[in-house]
Amino acid sequence: MVCFSKTGPNVMKVLSVLLTRRTFDEQAKKRHNPEQIVRKLCDADSKLNAGKGLTAVLQALEGSESSYLRWRNKYGGMKS
Repeated sequence: MVCFSKTGPNVMKVLSVLLTRRTFDEQAKKRHNPEQIVRKLCDADSKLNAGKGLTAVLQALEGSESSYLRWRNKYGGMKS
């Protein structure tokens, strides 16, 4: 970055931070409806029963362990 004499280095730092921040759309979380969650839990069950590890299943679900456990507690007894 070019530092102009009137702006100074501190202003340029602020400008570089503002230019590199993500927009709100890029940070938006993905929401799943209950049907999608139940379908993902069924897929997870079949993969876990096939002998895959939990980390591999979570990567396939594109979710975190906390989301998986929360979904399991809330939607665990439902069938798709």
